[in-house]
Amino acid sequence: MVYCHQDILQTRARPDWPTDYKGLLIALNSGFHLGGEQFWNAVTAGEIEVMEVRGNREGVLTVRKKRADCYMNDQLSIIIEIEMLKKAVNTGREG
Repeated sequence: MVYCHQDILQTRARPDWPTDYKGLLIALNSGFHLGGEQFWNAVTAGEIEVMEVRGNREGVLTVRKKRADCYMNDQLSIIIEIEMLKKAVNTGREG
């Protein structure tokens, strides 16, 4: 799953992975090699930039704070982290 900042998705539809993501900065957990061969070919060609983060919380917050355009990880991990962050905000303990 690729979780992107709302501004990135409002500029245009991005249904074609990874072609529609060229020119963007994608956060990815350190040591993970997700995205497929075409994605990594685009990274090698300098068409997509990758930023390593230390985990789900940092990845989601990096997008929220617009330090990266998108965060890539498995869907369940992203959903759980977003829910945990929502609870933290509601209790005043945001990271």
